[in-house]
Amino acid sequence: MKAVANQHRAIHVSPDLPKSDVAGGTGANEFRYAHVGFEVLLQGKWRLHLLSAMRNGPVRLGQLRRQIPGASKKLLTQHLRKLEADGIVIRRDLSNVLLHVEYDFNPSVRESIDSVLNALTSWGDTYTRNFRPRRSPLRAT
Repeated sequence: MKAVANQHRAIHVSPDLPKSDVAGGTGANEFRYAHVGFEVLLQGKWRLHLLSAMRNGPVRLGQLRRQIPGASKKLLTQHLRKLEADGIVIRRDLSNVLLHVEYDFNPSVRESIDSVLNALTSWGDTYTRNFRPRRSPLRAT
């Protein structure tokens, strides 16, 4: 069994998964790679918020804390480290005298992540407008 691993967790992928199943087949196997991709991108409560905040370019931790007020500095830092370990985010240390660190998408995945975020935004808008039961915005789901 082939394993894609990083320092935080191992994700196992079946070696008997034919490429035709991934590229547009109709079997259950076509969703295995999609599952791995979504697990990497959307694992944890704050990852989607972080990815959305980085869509317009590099951001600093302080900016992220202001854009995502419910998340602690520790949680944001942990998720940023995991995203960096997964190859999604690049951490740039621009410190000369003062601490200055920026986080941005890895250029090799920026376009594909933008596509995923656009699709999720579109689906969420459609779902919210047409299918989601009406709930009070103050009531927890």
